[in-house]
Order: sequence, then C-alpha cells, then structure tokens
Amino acid sequence: MFSTYDLIEFSKRLKQIRKSLGYTQEDVVAGTGLSVETLRKLEKGTSIPKYDTIELLSLFFKIDLHEVMHQYKNSSELFKYYARIDQYIYNSEREQLENLIKSFETFSNQNDHNLIDHRVLLQLKYLFKGLQMVDIDSAEPVDLEPACEMFIKSLQVCIPNYDINHWKDFKYSNVELRILFALASVYGTMRYCELSNEILSYILSALDGTSLANHMNKLLIIKAYVILSYNYHRLSDDQNALRYADEGINFCNMHGLMSNMSALLSRKGIAMYHLKHEAYNRYLDASECLLFIQGADKLAESYKMAHEKFRNPD
Repeated sequence: MFSTYDLIEFSKRLKQIRKSLGYTQEDVVAGTGLSVETLRKLEKGTSIPKYDTIELLSLFFKIDLHEVMHQYKNSSELFKYYARIDQYIYNSEREQLENLIKSFETFSNQNDHNLIDHRVLLQLKYLFKGLQMVDIDSAEPVDLEPACEMFIKSLQVCIPNYDINHWKDFKYSNVELRILFALASVYGTMRYCELSNEILSYILSALDGTSLANHMNKLLIIKAYVILSYNYHRLSDDQNALRYADEGINFCNMHGLMSNMSALLSRKGIAMYHLKHEAYNRYLDASECLLFIQGADKLAESYKMAHEKFRNPD
C-alpha cells in the first residue's frame, strides 16, 4: 500500500519554515545544492519530494522535515477505492464495477493527481481493466486469458520481475492480495483449479480472520471458501469440497455472518450428494430457504433449478 500526501499544504508549511528562518530561495539553493527549479516545485506542491531532497533540507533548516511531512499524510481517498474493490470482488455486480471505474477515472484525472505515486493509479487502472474483461453476465463463452494478463500486468507495476509461475516467491501488499484474489477466481473459472486453490489457500493464511478483522476481510475469506469448495467440485474431489464448505460455514457461524452462507450450504449439500450422505437434501433446502428469507427470490429460484438434478437424479 502506498502513502499519499497533501503536498499543497506541505508546500505552504515548507515555505513558511524557510521564511521564518530568514532565508530566501537563493540562500537555500546555495546552502543545499538543490536547483532553483526543484525548490520552486516543492514550494508550489507540484512535485513529490525525494527522500534525499528532504534530508538535505532537514540538515539545512535543522528541522526533521520527514516528521513534518508525515503530518500531511493522507490516503483516505485511495482507501475508499480499496474498500470498493473489496465490495466488488465479493459481490461481482457489473453495475457496481462500472460506477467504480467512472468514479476512479474522475479521481485520477483531477488536477492534484500528481500528489499520488503514479504507480498507485496505474496499478488500479490495470486491475479495473482486468475486472471489466471478466464479463460475468455474458451468455457466450469468454476468453479470460486477456483478463489474467491484465491482472499480472497490474502486479508488475510494483513487482517488475513478477512471474505467475513463481508467485510464491513474492510478497504482496493488501491491494496486491486483492489482485491475486481476482486472478485465482478467474483461474478457477478457466479450470486451472490446482493453481487457483494454491493461491486461495495462501490468501486465507494472509488475511486477518480474527474477531478484530475488518468486515470486508471476513467477507473475502468467506468468498475464498466458496471458490475453494467449488474448485474441488470441478476436480471431482468431493471430500475437499465438503471440507472447505464446512470450514466456510463454521467461519460464518463464528463471526455471525450470513453473507454467502447460502452458497456454502449449497456446495455442502452437493458434495454430500456425491459422497452419498443421506442428509444432503437438508442443506440444499436450507440454501434456498435462506435466499428466500433474504429477499433474493430470483437467485433462490436459480439455486432450486440447479439443485433439481440432485433431488431427482436420472
């Protein structure tokens, strides 16, 4: 995660410090070796100061400008986008994604976007492009390779030598974990289930699943359990499909969450059917009833249709 700063306010403070010490810009240039242009940009708030530049000015002014700059740290706008990315990864609602992208384009085109490390904007831009390529509402088969390539490109913004074949060799920031999550989800759809499961298992270990974790973290963990269970179903490994459905249900119960519980109950019932457990019907029924209770009638009906082949096998 990158930090952002209110450089306009910091520049005003920097100029105030210089004047309070009785220095002109020429004095600072002569005493530090900085160029006139560099100092002018810093005092106008139009460039991101380098670490060495702040060190030189700190020595000259005899003030710790790193500490001063920290007071102007402000990542709140980006945090809003990170939260909205979590919501989309969890809900996968197309309209929600389109609204998110429009909002982000407006944000990134604002006059003060140069105050943010450009890599932040580029990484999110590639992530959003990848998510757009995953057309979940399309009735026709979709080529998902371009989406995967875009997600990898997003990771390469900050990890230039990133290679998905060696994904275990790298460390990931919070937002990069979300990109990796999107990648694993698509790999499952493409039937690269073993790789998808490896990545999702890593993400489960990396996300905070304690009672103190934030709400979206918990929802992403539940979504990971759903995908893991479904991937094992695709692999005809019903025992592990049941295992991850159960782990997800237990996690929901432990944290008092009902989101995606219906999907986990459905996955559990289907796995039990294949394993010839007699009580499988009760979980299929429970998944449908829960959706009806939650007012998701259309989704409940689609579950009911999907479950029909298990209730009345040929």
